[in-house]
Amino acid sequence: MVGGTLADIWPTSERGLLMSLFTFACFFGNSIAPIAMSWVEARPDLGWRWIQWIQVILFGVCLPFIMLIPETREGVILRRKAAQKRKESRKLGNQSTTDVAVDCVYLARSEINKPGLVELIKVSSLRPLWLLCTEPIVLFFSIWVAVAWGVYYVLTASIPLIFQGLYKFDTGRVGLVYLALTIGTILGFVGNFYQERLYRKNVATRGPEARLYAAMFGGICFAVGCFIYAWTSFPHVTYIAPCIGIAVAVFGIFSIYLGVFNFLADSYTVYASSALAGQSFLRNMVAGGFTFFTRQLYTNLTPRWGSTLFGGLAAILAVVPFLAFFYGPQIRKGSKFAKTLAAEEERLRDERGTGRSVDPEKGSE
Repeated sequence: MVGGTLADIWPTSERGLLMSLFTFACFFGNSIAPIAMSWVEARPDLGWRWIQWIQVILFGVCLPFIMLIPETREGVILRRKAAQKRKESRKLGNQSTTDVAVDCVYLARSEINKPGLVELIKVSSLRPLWLLCTEPIVLFFSIWVAVAWGVYYVLTASIPLIFQGLYKFDTGRVGLVYLALTIGTILGFVGNFYQERLYRKNVATRGPEARLYAAMFGGICFAVGCFIYAWTSFPHVTYIAPCIGIAVAVFGIFSIYLGVFNFLADSYTVYASSALAGQSFLRNMVAGGFTFFTRQLYTNLTPRWGSTLFGGLAAILAVVPFLAFFYGPQIRKGSKFAKTLAAEEERLRDERGTGRSVDPEKGSE
């Protein structure tokens, strides 16, 4: 829901930095937590159960703040404002205005033919899957980021296998290896500032494809990092070498993740929540599945060939952003949904020009 929420609050031109902050928080949390919790597990007076207890405590602290986050969906805000206006008008006791007239004067677009709860749930559940299955842009970008996210999970799970098995690190020292993920995350976040410069310079001519410069470079770095991690994982090679491979791969994954979020949000505008939901569904299903065979993969194929397999997949899928960058406009022209979206945007511009209340999602998400 985060990508859609950010798309609700900030316009396209201001969204890049906010999306990068969200991505940074996501990656930084995944890298800093193992560093801290490895020392929790290493302490005999705490152990692995206290990892869960600490998480419960942190969740309890954050929950009240999460519940205070205000509504961001434009249509919901307009409905609430219209209802408040009707309530205030009735309190004035204006006898010359009937309830029907008051309801007509203060009426949000999403209240016209508003679907029921069952229909809302149906649309919100099926539209992301429909976009995922019928829109080539959503499908191929989702497959690409799903593999990248899956490899990120594999990297996280493989670090103890390699650094305990090959380098004989204890639990605490294995935790410090996750600093490589943190370094890759920081490099990805800093690199996004250059991506934003390129975006502002080229968005007028390139459109949403101007979001893909860092993702194209990141796709290559993703494959290169996997190959470095694969072919430096030997006991006689310093442990710094595979750490460099991890950092390079995570930099690439960060750029891919951020690029996909920004590109889909820009391409599907008012339906960004649905496009990102379909992408997130596939990404997390694939990544979660990868963790089931990580140990078997690295045991049977060895760390070298296991990581090489992922590097090969990354190299093949690195072509996705290049195809989108050069052929994205033609692909969107052939999409029925994109044509419908263009007509919807034209209608929204016309209605905003006349000053009428507009709900871009018509209450459907």
